[in-house]
Amino acid sequence: LEKDERINKVLNQYSDDEELQGYMVCGLGLKYQEKLLESAKKQ
Repeated sequence: LEKDERINKVLNQYSDDEELQGYMVCGLGLKYQEKLLESAKKQ
């Protein structure tokens, strides 16, 4: 859970830079990417 919170903080820091955020999301792996997409749809 702590790891997820750290990752979310970093992603939020770069939320204005879609290209950079895309690279970071890809680096987290497909399963986590799917998780992020699901949470983004809920928001």
